[in-house]
Amino acid sequence: MTTSELIKLLQEVDPEGTSHIRTPSGFPYHIEIKEGMVDTPYLYVDNEDNLVLSTKGKKVDIITMDVWGYVHKKYRDDMEIDELLSCIKFDLTYRNQSDSDSRKNILIQRVKDSFETIRKAKTQSEPTTNIQQVKSDIKRKPGLLKKWAVSK
Repeated sequence: MTTSELIKLLQEVDPEGTSHIRTPSGFPYHIEIKEGMVDTPYLYVDNEDNLVLSTKGKKVDIITMDVWGYVHKKYRDDMEIDELLSCIKFDLTYRNQSDSDSRKNILIQRVKDSFETIRKAKTQSEPTTNIQQVKSDIKRKPGLLKKWAVSK
């Protein structure tokens, strides 16, 4: 599908252009144009309903982001979860308040889980951990440091 075909379809289903776009992989976050042979080939369905793998011409990458990606983008080492949660807004119109509350709680939990996973991964990969591992390796293999120094 070309960009003009996509725009035409979008205008057919949403003539005012006011609806938000949703994809199974998340929400659109960034768009960039590249030569077809950059990165990897791209797939499309041609006018005869054939699946085509190509590197010809240009391609538009629509980069999507999910909740984890959003949290990762916003994350700072000195951030507390409440600061991140203050960036989450709700605009729900369910008739039943319990449906709204359920959806809110699901999103909040996903944000908290992502935050904790990222924080844990960052603290486990701190340089002090790596230095401690190197010291441990040197103690177990005394010739390792000499071998490394000679190779440098």
